[in-house]
Amino acid sequence: MKKIKRFIMLLVAIAMMAMVGFVIAACSGDSAQTFTLTYNVPAGATHDNPVTWVEGGDAIELQSASLDGYSFDGWFRAALGGSPITTITPTGDTTLWGRFTRIITDEIAVEEAAAALTWVSFAGSAVIDAVTGNLALPVSGLHGTTISWHSSNPVAISATGAVNRPTADAQVTLTATIARGEAESATVNFIVTVEAAPVVITPASVVFDPANLTLSVATHIFIASILPANANQTVDFSVRGERPMWLIIDSVTSSITILPNAMHEATFIIRAAAIGHPNVYIDRTFTIINPSA
Repeated sequence: MKKIKRFIMLLVAIAMMAMVGFVIAACSGDSAQTFTLTYNVPAGATHDNPVTWVEGGDAIELQSASLDGYSFDGWFRAALGGSPITTITPTGDTTLWGRFTRIITDEIAVEEAAAALTWVSFAGSAVIDAVTGNLALPVSGLHGTTISWHSSNPVAISATGAVNRPTADAQVTLTATIARGEAESATVNFIVTVEAAPVVITPASVVFDPANLTLSVATHIFIASILPANANQTVDFSVRGERPMWLIIDSVTSSITILPNAMHEATFIIRAAAIGHPNVYIDRTFTIINPSA
């Protein structure tokens, strides 16, 4: 009987030692870790990838993300640069970035190109009501669109932007037609004023008929009646050199008054000049005899 008791106690001791050893082994062994996966994507994007991964598990086959109006470029380990990855075996908490490219349809391209086509964008100036030089009208626009032009006055501004300044200011409507692919085209209108060409006056163009530049002493008034060759020109005149005291000039009425009982004779030069162009003139020399002297 005593032998049986000793045997039972031995078995119990062995079992307890085995249990303690098992517990010690379990506590001293390495346990599997769980890592967190974070996916940075734009608002509205969706995907079906796991957000955690247990160490020792299979590699993760990354699923594509989707976002309305965009194509998916792939998952990356950084916001910029690098190459896309399709699988990952984390070694710790991991962050991935999803990148997308906007899908530009023909309709979107035409709409946005029309909005981007402004006068300043191609004319280089906000001035639209005083055009004086040729325009660089663009033939291509945003997102690979094409632009064609029509002019309501091709003499003043051609469809290629060549400007021919008229004799009077001219208003021209330039119409840009924007197209791409199968989308309906869009038009943008620019109402432009082409400034009149300046009147170029040279000495040869200011011709005075001697018959229209006369003297009259019967009423003691010298009349300078000046008629320019161009009816659009106006002229002014002045006495050049020393003017006698008895000679009074009035440029408003284009007249010179001779005071009575004054010096009986004087020689002077009358200069007729185009107003606004003082360097364009003709000089004529006159000798006046005062009949009342």
